Amino acid sequence: MLLSGKTLAWISRNNKDNISNNLQIIGWMYYKKYDSLLTLCENFKNLKSFKIYSEVIELLQKEISKSEEKDSLEKCISFLNECPKADGILEESIKNLIEDAINKTHKNDISSQQKLFENWLSTREEKLNEQIQRLSRAQRIVEVEKKQKELEVQEQKLWFFENEEKIDLEIENKEKLHTSTEKNDIDVNDENYIPPEILPKRK
Repeated sequence: MLLSGKTLAWISRNNKDNISNNLQIIGWMYYKKYDSLLTLCENFKNLKSFKIYSEVIELLQKEISKSEEKDSLEKCISFLNECPKADGILEESIKNLIEDAINKTHKNDISSQQKLFENWLSTREEKLNEQIQRLSRAQRIVEVEKKQKELEVQEQKLWFFENEEKIDLEIENKEKLHTSTEKNDIDVNDENYIPPEILPKRK
């Protein structure tokens, strides 16, 4: 219970609304920091905007029966009885406060999600355009390479037709040379072969 009271006191002190002020009283009470509680109640007595919930005074009265610091608690009740009374029930007021906070957070969450979705759409479109541009460049490169190959083939064909007569002439000369070589190639094993006459050397 001490830890719960400490947590409630420290959390509620960060807010200045009336509900948080009432919860802060409860927190210091359960934390059994009666000096701090007494100072707080005296300050709230002089705070015009503060209104005390009847449930808080009832909790203080119950605490008196269990505590040895009866005088401090009775003084706290005395200070708080001088404060205006809050309308409604503390528990219901807390529920309404939580619902309001949820609704505000809910709206902020929706707004944040919408912005995130819009950013995602923008980023998606940007990346898609980049991908399309890359594909387009790659396709153009393929087309250029294909065109270069076609030009090379056309160039080879043109070169062949321009040099066709020269090529035919070279082929014809090679065939003549081959035929002439065959005629001059005499078989020494032939029966009609007559070796050349060898003359004596002159002295």
